[in-house]
Amino acid sequence: MENKNTESKVKEPLKKPNNRSKRKILLIVSAIVVLILLIAEIPHIRFMFTHVDTDDAFVEGSSAIVPVAPQVKGQVLKVFIHDNQYVKQGDPLFTIDTSDYTENTNKAQAQYEANSNELKQLALSIAMQKEMLLKARYELKADTAMNTLNEENARRYANLWKDNAVSRLSYDEMQTKFEVSSAKVKIDQANIMQLQTSVQNLKEGLKTKALVTKALESGYKLALINLQRTTVYAPCTGYVTKKNVNPGTYVMPGIPYLSVVDLDNVWIVANFKETDLNKIKIGAPVIIKVDAYPGKTFKGHVASFQSGSGSAFSLLPPENATGNFIKVVQRVPVKIVLDSVSSADTPLYPGLSVYPYVRIEQ
Repeated sequence: MENKNTESKVKEPLKKPNNRSKRKILLIVSAIVVLILLIAEIPHIRFMFTHVDTDDAFVEGSSAIVPVAPQVKGQVLKVFIHDNQYVKQGDPLFTIDTSDYTENTNKAQAQYEANSNELKQLALSIAMQKEMLLKARYELKADTAMNTLNEENARRYANLWKDNAVSRLSYDEMQTKFEVSSAKVKIDQANIMQLQTSVQNLKEGLKTKALVTKALESGYKLALINLQRTTVYAPCTGYVTKKNVNPGTYVMPGIPYLSVVDLDNVWIVANFKETDLNKIKIGAPVIIKVDAYPGKTFKGHVASFQSGSGSAFSLLPPENATGNFIKVVQRVPVKIVLDSVSSADTPLYPGLSVYPYVRIEQ
């Protein structure tokens, strides 16, 4: 019994050094692990000190969402698209019944062409009247010269008849020639006045007809435009959303029946705290993470700041001068533009939540 007790007493001191060494090893290993973790976290810690972020951010697409409304009314005959379909700018979306617009176009065309022909006839009549007027003036010039000669001969024969140097018959014949030539001059003058009045009236009629023809031409062009507007085309490249048009639907102008979302025309709106604004500079690079695509990052840069906090542009802006005042940290929208267009695998839909990390100047 004494030997056994002696052996146990000898063995007990040997266990204590082993426990101490194990604790030392455990402490060393723990310290090494902590050191490794700290070293591994240095980039993350450094990133936190060199960037400012916010979770109050989203993809803005107010200019990317383009409502599509027809410009003419009528019944839809055919729809070429379906919900969420990708379309290119200029692709037909749907067509409206063209019967009324075709009839209006044909009627406007007929009226325009008829007035155009009448306008040409008036212009031709004016040209002919001007030629006749020119001829009448030449005739007046010739008849005036002849009348002047006859007047001199009549005066000469009158003097000769007084001296009995010519017969009464010769005197009467010369007087008659003078009276006839004088009457012809007056006829020429009256004809010229009539032609001038006719030309003037035709010119006035031409002006009126030209105005009417121009108005009819505008009506014809508008009828053609309305006829072309019976086919509604995609205003931009994107995806069809909120489609509310089907064959048989009676559409009215100005009412959107679908929208096309241009995903290449989106940006990020990040509502940063006012205490972070002094750290953010326009043009600063931004790393963007999207909740919808874990592990995927996008790159962008700060484009601009809104000239006022979000609450200042709310429906009911705060009135701090009334009642009890409680200071609240305000947020200011910051526009962040993407450096490249998102790929088809990771489209940025308007409204998606994002986490922007803006690099700040140290």
